[in-house]
Amino acid sequence: MIGPNEMNLANKLRLVVLLHVPRTGRLADPEIQKGVQRLARDYPQAQIVLAHCGRCYCPDEMKQAVKSITKLKNVFLDSSMVMDPTVFEILLSNIDSRRLLFATDLPVANMRGRRVYVMGHWVDLVLEGYPQSAYRVCSDNMRATFMAYEIILAIRRAAERIGLNKKQIRDIFYENGAAILRKVKTGNVKGI
Repeated sequence: MIGPNEMNLANKLRLVVLLHVPRTGRLADPEIQKGVQRLARDYPQAQIVLAHCGRCYCPDEMKQAVKSITKLKNVFLDSSMVMDPTVFEILLSNIDSRRLLFATDLPVANMRGRRVYVMGHWVDLVLEGYPQSAYRVCSDNMRATFMAYEIILAIRRAAERIGLNKKQIRDIFYENGAAILRKVKTGNVKGI
């Protein structure tokens, strides 16, 4: 999906590389873990962001995945569509909170509902009126808010449970991402 030419440039310019890791197990898959570790090691100046917390939407996945990235200082995770506080609790208990970046995945997170954990997989439980999808259940028998708000609530609940201070929590929602963008080399870069 991304080759050495692109990664060399990302490393040289300290660019953000957003990865949607593949395979059924996502970041919990040992092959994916090795690939992420290799990219982090071979391109230490690139800022690797794993979308959807490495696509670990459920606690069991995060438990299997988090140890593989604990020491990878140039690997960050975005919160898009992760709504389970336990996932964030596991993550924030194992990595520095500065490596978690708030994200929503709009317009998907504009649906009213919540991503829930059922029998080892996620399911989007949403109000009626949204298009059908393989892992979407629609209902008119519930109260629901925007999924983007559910992401925020999950982060806050997890952060408070593990004792992050107010500044650390605020930073997840803005400063952590801004800090990564400030690392990107700007201006006239010769030889590119």
